[in-house]
Amino acid sequence: MLRRNEGLEKPFIERIFKEEIPRRFVTDIERIAVIDGFIQFSQNPTSASAGYGIEGNYPFIKQNLIKRYHLSDKVLDKIIFFIRELNKVFPHRMSQR
Repeated sequence: MLRRNEGLEKPFIERIFKEEIPRRFVTDIERIAVIDGFIQFSQNPTSASAGYGIEGNYPFIKQNLIKRYHLSDKVLDKIIFFIRELNKVFPHRMSQR
C-alpha cells in the first residue's frame, strides 16, 4: 500500500513514476496505460474535489484503456486498482489538476 508523507507531494509523485509503476507494471505498454489512466482520472473535473462521482469514473477509464491498448482484463483491473489506491492516498490532488 502506498503511503504519503504530508507536505512531500513532489517526492510522492516522483516515487509513483520512478518506483511504483516500474515495480508493479512489467511491460512498457502497461506502464504507458497506467500513466494514461492516471492522467484521465486526474483531469476529471468532478471526482474527489466535488465529493461524488469518483466510482463512476473507473469504468470509463477502463473502456478508454481497452480501446487504446488492447490489454487483458487482468492487467486492466490491476491498473484500475492502482489508480483507486492512489486516490485513497492522495485524493485532494488527483482530481484537481
